[in-house]
Amino acid sequence: MKKFEEYLNRRRLEITKPYIKGSVLDIGCGPATTYTSLKIENYSGIERNLDSVKKLKEKFPLAKFYVKDIEKERLNFNKKFDTIVLLAVIEHIGNTKILYKEIKKSLKMKGKLVMTTPTPFGNFIHTILSFIGLTSKHAAKEHVNICSRMKFIGIAKKYGFKIIKYKQFELWCNSLIVLEKI
Repeated sequence: MKKFEEYLNRRRLEITKPYIKGSVLDIGCGPATTYTSLKIENYSGIERNLDSVKKLKEKFPLAKFYVKDIEKERLNFNKKFDTIVLLAVIEHIGNTKILYKEIKKSLKMKGKLVMTTPTPFGNFIHTILSFIGLTSKHAAKEHVNICSRMKFIGIAKKYGFKIIKYKQFELWCNSLIVLEKI
């Protein structure tokens, strides 16, 4: 299972790399692979677990890390970012209304929101793969927000973004979505 998930993480980074520029806020940063793989100079990461953030701060003293529950808390940064990243995160967020508003406030004008998420088809495949042990069963159960291309078009319109890129990858199982603040 670990090798397959490592492959998926590398693939996400490959597909998003061209869109991740400048100052970066990585929401749901996990082990900060976006930071380490893309060698981002001005990097901030958000995780909801205090112990994880403490370890990240020790391991990567040049980056900034914050503990936040993005479903309930405001981002409240005293700066704006060029890029905000949510890689394999949005499908785990039940209440995205606050999040999209906070992201828009935290982006510079023409700043980019870069996301990857399973397609509805991909979520179905993920569920099957988790059943046979190739992907995390825990993660599959946490998928509460599966978005189609049409749903992202609606999100962009509702929250003041324009779609720069929508692309399916990994045999139509995952989506890359790049939104620009307008």
